Amino acid sequence: MREFAHLNMATKMPRPKTLTRWANEFKWLEMRENRMCCRTCMKWGNKLISCRNYSDAFISKGSTNWQRSAVNEHNISTMHVSANDHESREVLGDNFKKHIVQTPVPADNPLRKCFERMSHNERQMLERSFEVAYFIGKKGRPYSDFPDLIQLEKMHGVEFLSAYGHRNSCKDFIHYISDTIFNENVKDKLLRANFVSVLCDGSTDSGIVEKELIYVIFVDPDTFVPTCSFFSLKEPISQDANGLKLAIEESFRRRGLSDILAKMVFLSSDGTATNSGLVGGLITLFKQDMPWVAFVWCFSHRLELSLKDALSSEFQPVEESLRHLFYMYKNSSKKVRELKYLYKILQNVYDFANNQIRPAKSGGTRWIDHKIRACSQMVDKLGVYVQHTENIIADTSRKACDRDALIGKVRKLKCASLLLKSALFIDLLDSARKFSVISQKAEVNFLLMIDALDDTLLHYQMLHAKLKKDSTYVFEFPTVKSVLSKIEQDIYQGVKLTRVEQAKQSIAANVCEMVANIVVCLNERYGILTAETQEEMTEMEELVTKELKDGDKVLHNIARVLRTSVWVNSSTEPLSCEQLGSLFCVQITSLEQLYNRFQRFLPGVNFLTLENQYLTLVRYACDNMGDNVAAMDPIQTWRTLHEIKGKSFPELFLVVELCLCAPFSNATLERFFSHMSVVKTDWRSKLGEQALEDSLRIHVAGPNLSVFAEMYVSKCVTAWYNDKARRVHQSKRKKYQKRATASKKQNIDLDLKLSDVVHSSSESNSPSESDCSSSNEMDD
Repeated sequence: MREFAHLNMATKMPRPKTLTRWANEFKWLEMRENRMCCRTCMKWGNKLISCRNYSDAFISKGSTNWQRSAVNEHNISTMHVSANDHESREVLGDNFKKHIVQTPVPADNPLRKCFERMSHNERQMLERSFEVAYFIGKKGRPYSDFPDLIQLEKMHGVEFLSAYGHRNSCKDFIHYISDTIFNENVKDKLLRANFVSVLCDGSTDSGIVEKELIYVIFVDPDTFVPTCSFFSLKEPISQDANGLKLAIEESFRRRGLSDILAKMVFLSSDGTATNSGLVGGLITLFKQDMPWVAFVWCFSHRLELSLKDALSSEFQPVEESLRHLFYMYKNSSKKVRELKYLYKILQNVYDFANNQIRPAKSGGTRWIDHKIRACSQMVDKLGVYVQHTENIIADTSRKACDRDALIGKVRKLKCASLLLKSALFIDLLDSARKFSVISQKAEVNFLLMIDALDDTLLHYQMLHAKLKKDSTYVFEFPTVKSVLSKIEQDIYQGVKLTRVEQAKQSIAANVCEMVANIVVCLNERYGILTAETQEEMTEMEELVTKELKDGDKVLHNIARVLRTSVWVNSSTEPLSCEQLGSLFCVQITSLEQLYNRFQRFLPGVNFLTLENQYLTLVRYACDNMGDNVAAMDPIQTWRTLHEIKGKSFPELFLVVELCLCAPFSNATLERFFSHMSVVKTDWRSKLGEQALEDSLRIHVAGPNLSVFAEMYVSKCVTAWYNDKARRVHQSKRKKYQKRATASKKQNIDLDLKLSDVVHSSSESNSPSESDCSSSNEMDD
């Protein structure tokens, strides 16, 4: 290298030949303004600040220490080694550990010989340790339980390796178990899949740290069934769209799957501006590099927002009373005891639907379930709550202001409109609750969701038509009818209700408008998905928001292509390709729109080929499967056809695989956050990101213990064994006696010196025997 020859050398600088030799030996060394700098440490400087003995001599300032020892010391320093690790991880990704493992080990290496001599009995003991570690991860227990469980098993006569009984060994075992489960169930299949959909959501853990959860949907290449799997849990550097995008990209890169992210076809999340914003949103940032990606707003979130917008004004007084009842008994065990005692007395008088006594919470993440549960509890136990509150008011030891507030609350509870509205909301939300339950299933079945959505919307439309003709039809609703049958002379469960007739007239006058609002709000958020004709599609596009248009259009086309229930040939004679084309023109049009959008994934494929393959497959299904096509589940139908005709029509089934990746709900992610609160408790609030992800993968996605012992434990031990040389024969280390530190030695020496000084001074001050004798003689 001649790059140092032109520099003006200072008196303390080495000769250019020496600098050139250093640059050839240390590839990281470079010169900047007559100073030595490390290009690797400068690149990763922000991640090296926490390193031991951190120094910015070779980073920001540059070093002017021209001695060879300074360069050698930096080369072996902790911060430089850490910077090299970061550089290797960036280049190798998930293969970083494999790269280290592949470093050749001499055949005569003692550790290698020790490892190769591991007996079958020692392997069994390792497998037992892995099974104990898996049990701890599956139950969400802390790592500190591992040594105790090992000791307990040893008391029962079970043998374990003594070298791996520490809590750190448990953490290490759980990491390899998590990696093995991920590689077997997710990574290996993702590498063979053609498409992937990304689902993301955020939440705060017990350590007040924001976590971004990432799930992926892909079609299992072995079974041709869509699968939703946990991918990663990442802490974003910021909560804006750029931070979330970097977190998703980093998660794929860390697993060595950066190329898989380029196969993303859908991004699903909630409808916040950070995710769905057309200007600076997460989907907008992804579309800059991947314009074919479609955003899907979670169906469950849409449903709850629709009902909240439609019923919030009418539900407001009921919501206030439900909230007051819940917090009245939440933190008062005395009131709950009194309530239980009163319930046991009234249980023999009135018929209650359940034995739940506490009022239910009316607010929460699942809006529909919480509202139905709280209203049902209000309808079932209204008499108990009113009578108990009146007993509290009768207690003269309470403050007058508190008693006056309770009197106002009781007056509201005795109002008949509160009771009848609670019953009405139960009936109105029942159909939406069924749709919400389907959206919360772990099964990835997009057509099932669309069918449930059509049924829900049709139910409310028919209900609106009936109420428009006769508003008194509301009194035929199941819960409303049951409540009215129990009201005798304006008394319900021993409570004198006020304004019963006015309440009945009020709900009869307003129920039709309430149902109409529900239909309108559902159309605003689902209208494109339920449109059947082009005119309806155009009309619904004017209602829905811009964030929903693009993704819902794609989902609408996917639903038409995947729906196999329309493959029924009513004619007794076989149809020609032209007749089939006219009969399934709607499906062909949707197939063409999907082809135009995702043409990047279909290189060299002509649309006419797709059309011919689709029509040929329809004819085959009608001829060989008959009317069973309409009765079978579409996902199962496509799976069966893929086994039979997958190799004959590869282009068509590639499009079908893309359609099967369509997401619809983030309910699985919401359940995951509930599991996270179980694993990362307040006592484990400092659990690291990688350790938390490993524990959660086992806790959520891991099989039961018997399946793990049969299918995974041997692979986990092998992965752990091959990662680096292990000393399975190592015995437990002895506890050496603590050495006295330098400060303690100094104190001991100081104490000894002080004691000598005191002793010598006492000897000098005390008279000797000769002195005493002489003094006595003088006195004589």
